Amino acid sequence: MLGDCLEIIDTRSFERKIVIGDGGCPALYTEGGQTSLGKIEGYYDVKIHDGQIYALFSGLSKKKLREDMRNGVSTPLGGNLIKVFDLRGNLMKTYELDFYSNGFCIDKKSHSLVMLDPNGENPVRICDL
Repeated sequence: MLGDCLEIIDTRSFERKIVIGDGGCPALYTEGGQTSLGKIEGYYDVKIHDGQIYALFSGLSKKKLREDMRNGVSTPLGGNLIKVFDLRGNLMKTYELDFYSNGFCIDKKSHSLVMLDPNGENPVRICDL
């Protein structure tokens, strides 16, 4: 969940591929006398559907989130980006949501995402793919 790193393992051949985005791998870092893991919020949920990987991603700075919390500013839970990869880890497209979600399911019949919204008044949202 921390960093911008996605590991894909082929369960037949056990071949693995690691996809590292701009946010990089989670790593320990020290700032202001505090040690933390990861500089950004990363992936919250991952699903495979129709030969594609759908990954819910945040990318929010952990430093900014901590500052906002200290200053009493409300911070969102979850991610607002759906990154779609092929099974080899190539990024195909990115959807930007107008809300933050901490989990989702794929409804194969309606070809939509059923998303959980812990921040809003409607805890369940549906997004067409």
